[in-house]
Amino acid sequence: MTVVNAMKFDFYRGALVCDEQTTFGDNRYAYLSDKIKPLIPPEVMHETGMTAAYGGSGTQSVAAEVVKKTHQEFMDVYADMKYSAQKRFPFRTIEEVAHFAMKKLLEVKHQHLNDKLYSSFHFNLDDFNQGYYEIDGERIEIKQQNIVDKATDYITWKDYNPEVDAIFKNSAIVAGFDPTSGFEIYTLSLMDNECFFCGGPYESIGSGSDIATISLNDFINTKVLSARRTKIDPLEGVIELIRSTNACARRNYGVGGYFNIVIIDGTKKGQDTYKEIMDHSARLASEIVFACDFHMINMDDGFKLIDDLIFQDKSFEEVEDEFCAKSVDLKKMNLLLRGYKINRIFNGKQDRNGCNTCEKR
Repeated sequence: MTVVNAMKFDFYRGALVCDEQTTFGDNRYAYLSDKIKPLIPPEVMHETGMTAAYGGSGTQSVAAEVVKKTHQEFMDVYADMKYSAQKRFPFRTIEEVAHFAMKKLLEVKHQHLNDKLYSSFHFNLDDFNQGYYEIDGERIEIKQQNIVDKATDYITWKDYNPEVDAIFKNSAIVAGFDPTSGFEIYTLSLMDNECFFCGGPYESIGSGSDIATISLNDFINTKVLSARRTKIDPLEGVIELIRSTNACARRNYGVGGYFNIVIIDGTKKGQDTYKEIMDHSARLASEIVFACDFHMINMDDGFKLIDDLIFQDKSFEEVEDEFCAKSVDLKKMNLLLRGYKINRIFNGKQDRNGCNTCEKR
């Protein structure tokens, strides 16, 4: 599965963080998912001032199809505006974008259900609803009770039928900025067939959401109500999103790999409102936060390093060198980040010659 975490900082700004792990069945996984994607094409961003990201959980091909369909329809509408007296883009708020993405998600769901029904019974949803289908001009009634029951189980996901889990176990976060409503977060779910507004300052979906919600809730509970609404420091907020995703990676089988960090800033213009930190830089960010939590680096230094890496656009190499230089114990920190139990190594145990290992070091 996955985890996708999002947080609103103030009217203009917010961020999303996810992992890249994909799970196959109960015992296979790979680091190949691209879970957070820009939802609005650059041309439409310039026209409307909107910026949005789509963070999908579940079957990644479903998320990719939704983003592709949404992109294409937005571009079609944008192209039609050139030949129309109506020059105003029809979607002007993140709420409208989220509901439109939900419409596309339902279209993809029906498409996959049709594929499942056709591969199993040689008819689709429309055929099932009308009670018959045709092959080479021959009308075949759908009246065998076992087939009707099985098809109904697929369509309704009765008893959470595992044969259609890949269709129904899909959810998403649509988060973004528009000049009218500011930064908003919406959650889309095929399990509930709903698109709903996130009333709090954060949202988490996926198999890691149980751990992420605890971590993010602990952070939000330190803030008074006025700060939760409009005054969460973006640097502090990003660090907490990374910290909660780190916690998921340590404790959830379905979460792992490099992170993807997306910053949305409505104070900027055009494509600059959407910023993505990925690959080695995102990995370094997660390691800096991890090292801070285990006191391998001073918290103030950790904040400065994250600011340099994510908000000041310093290079990975430059920040990594500074990260190592700021470590209180580079050897311990390297072992910690590689997964060693450093308390076991540096706990004063004797070696085979009876010498104290800590004293020797």
